[in-house]
Amino acid sequence: AIVFLGVPVAAHPERRVVGGLFRDPQIFIWSFAWWPHAILHGLNPFFTHAIWEPDGYNLAWVTSVPGLALAFAPLTLLFGPVLAYNVASILMPALGAWTAFLLCRRLTGAIWPSLVGGYLFGFSAYVFSAELTHIFSAAVFLVPVAALLVLRFVQDDLSSRGLALRL
Repeated sequence: AIVFLGVPVAAHPERRVVGGLFRDPQIFIWSFAWWPHAILHGLNPFFTHAIWEPDGYNLAWVTSVPGLALAFAPLTLLFGPVLAYNVASILMPALGAWTAFLLCRRLTGAIWPSLVGGYLFGFSAYVFSAELTHIFSAAVFLVPVAALLVLRFVQDDLSSRGLALRL
């Protein structure tokens, strides 16, 4: 993931953006800054007066990636939203590949086919195209986890309560 996505931004990861700024990353970078700021200052994170002043803007109408923004909030607060967005963008394919590897390993019991399956899932054309436009579409690493949990339930390795708690 670093080779594919990180090299172009490696020199200035706090200024350059994975995919460039001529696509959709601006709203996601702004969201990476907004969500921690709103929560730390006791503001409503779903509505802001920081844009479209004086009326403000309802962020429920915007894809504002609150889950990713909060997960990467420590990086955002320490190094800024651009670097946090870049790290998230680089981690999404790797996390997807890793969780798909875990699922394939459970299905096959073999390492090499599982590595290939993880690679094909995490570094697919879908994930890379999402990296350049909509990072929330690249955050698919929980899909193999859900499939793995269901598989463990079907194989009687997990109780229904355990499945419900983990899902």
